[in-house]
This record gives sequence, C-alpha cells and structure tokens, in this order.
Amino acid sequence: MNMELPNLELVPVTELYRRVQLFQEKLQEFSVDGALITQDVDLYYFSGTSQRAQLFIPAAGEPVLMVQKSLKRARMESTLDQIVPVPSRKQIPDVLADFGHRPQVLGLELDVLPAESFILYQRLFPSSRMDDVSHLIKEIRAVKSDYEIGLMERSADIVYRMFAEAPGVIQEGMTEIEVSGLLETLCRRHGHYGIVRVRGYNQFIVPCHTLFGASGGVPSAMEVVTGGESMTPATGIGGGRRRLVADEPIYVDCAAGVNGYLADITRTLCRGRLPDRFRRAFALAVEMEENLVPLLKPGVTGLEVYQAAKNMVDRTDLADNFMGIAPDQMRFIGHGVGLELNEFPPLAQGAGDQLRAGMVIAIEPTFAFADGVIGIEDNFVITHDGCRPLRQASRELIEF
Repeated sequence: MNMELPNLELVPVTELYRRVQLFQEKLQEFSVDGALITQDVDLYYFSGTSQRAQLFIPAAGEPVLMVQKSLKRARMESTLDQIVPVPSRKQIPDVLADFGHRPQVLGLELDVLPAESFILYQRLFPSSRMDDVSHLIKEIRAVKSDYEIGLMERSADIVYRMFAEAPGVIQEGMTEIEVSGLLETLCRRHGHYGIVRVRGYNQFIVPCHTLFGASGGVPSAMEVVTGGESMTPATGIGGGRRRLVADEPIYVDCAAGVNGYLADITRTLCRGRLPDRFRRAFALAVEMEENLVPLLKPGVTGLEVYQAAKNMVDRTDLADNFMGIAPDQMRFIGHGVGLELNEFPPLAQGAGDQLRAGMVIAIEPTFAFADGVIGIEDNFVITHDGCRPLRQASRELIEF
C-alpha cells in the first residue's frame, strides 16, 4: 500500500511494464525510435499518473517520465523507475540525451496533440522525423488485461446499482438537470471517481445523460444519438429545465468509473406506464441487442456488427428513427470502452477492424422520436470464442 496516498489504488508495476513492452514491440515493428506521450489518459495508461509530464518510451530500454508538476505526486503514484524533474519542455532533448536517447524517428499522439506542441517538438528535435503513433496506442489500449476488466466490472456494478435505486429518487415535476445530478450523486456514493473522458477535439459528455420526453428528440453536434435541450447553447448537450410528467420516456445514458476505467450503460425508465408505440421500439432495441451478441467474437469486423443491426431495423418501419432522427442519425451501433468512453474499435459504417479477445464493447440500439428517445446499452467482454456480459443485468423496461 502507498503510505503517502493510502486511499488510492495504484496501477501495479507489472501492469505498467506489460503495457510498455507491448508498445515497444509496436515501435520496433514500425521502426520508431521512441515515442513522447503527453495526453493525460495515455500518460496514465503507461505511467500510472496523470500529472503534468511527458513520458518518453524508447523502442528498447526503460521509459523516462519527465515531470513538470507535481514531481512529488508523480513519484507517489507511478511505479516506473526513471522519474525526473523537467521544469520546462525545452529541457526534454537534453534530459533524454543524458539517458542515451537521441531519436531519429519520434512518435507523437497526433490525433490529440495540439499544433502548438507539435511545432515546439519540431523545434526541439530538428533532426528527428515525427511519426503518428496514436493508432498504435489505441490498438494496445483496446485489448484489456484481467486487471482492467476487473475495474470495469466494478464500474458496471456502480451503474447497475444506480439504476436499481433510481425509481426511489425520481419524482414528477423534477427537472432533467435535477434528476441527472441525483443519479450522478448515487454513482459517486457507490465509488464513481467523478469525470468521464472522451477522445476527440471539442468532444465531451455528461456523466448521467438524462432526457425526458420531447427533449430526447433534440439533436447535438456531439458524437451521440441525441443531445437533449440542455441548459445552454454553450454546451448543446445534456438535461435541461424540462420537468418530468407521468407516462413519458426517461432516457438515462450513464458512464461511471473506477480507477479511470468506465462502464457505459443505458436504460429506459418511465414514471407510470410507457405508451405502446414506445414499448414497441424498446422491445425492438432489446431484441437487437440480444441478436447482436452472438456476432461479438474475434475476427468479426465492426462493420459486420453495424450492418447486421442496420439489416434488422431496415425490415421495420423504424429505420428513420434508428440511432437518431433522420437526417441527424449516427452510423454506428457500438464502440469500445475503457479509460475513455469512445475507445477503439468502433462498430460502425466503414469500420473494418476486427474484434479481438479482451476488448470491451458497448452495444447501444437506440430509437429517437420527436417526443422521446428509447434505448438500451450494455457492455460485453470479447472472449476467445465469443463474448460475455461485463456484468449480468436485467434488460427490462424500468416502470415505477
């Protein structure tokens, strides 16, 4: 146990070096001398800390964690061997040279690295060629270890427990934002660490995305099925001031996490009795999830899963409501989950990457209408010959 931070669970040293070794094998395969990791999620994945730092992972040898702030905390949280202070990024080349590293090909996370940082690294390493290694990182992170899956199982327990308790706190007349806050409070009470990370420029998410009735039909610029009215155009997503009335759909898409690792789960609720046309859409969503589960196995592509879902819905009269209201429909049926909500691989149109054992996948068939949104979402662990639920849970409509 860490005696200086006794309430924190540290990433085991064996886990960190397993990840580093996998990445080094990729660097060697693609002839990259080393990679500079700066994005906070990737930094945590490889070093066990998210302090302001740059992590250099050479193609062979020990990684070097160069910390701007806070060096003391980084040394308490990370179990890497080489952790050194770097007050300014301008010192990075000299520090690396002291450790014997003069990379001719330097890998960077170009999918998330700010242009200002890229230009700085070009100046600091004028003789180095810059290569994008973000795809290598996402491929490694997509396959979870038993340690990571264990954390995600605990995260799923938090969300399913919240849904079991939700009917006891939701009352008619409450606003969406009020219910969203109450449900998030339940998650935090049961161990959710408080934030939800997504990868992408100008992308963010609401931890307990809660929408009532017609609010569910409002689209959003975010990579989500439905945005909701929200509290302000400054965000354009999430619950707003709409008040709950009986017999309308309550859509809750909740993400919660333990030690950084998320579960992403959706349920449809109703205070009273859900109208029959919504019940029909909900039954189709459940049927779709059940029918897609047998496809979740190694070797199947994300496109194949998406196309199977699309073929199912095209045989009904709900195609224009599937994954949003036309023309604002999303062209996916699921995605990877982990330290970030939108991890590799996508189960989407054009997604040719294959599922692999150890991936954790969210499946979320959803139907949006002008007066409400209906959906269900669960997470599945890809095994060597199929998949299993991250946690067993009822798929029933929650009426109370």
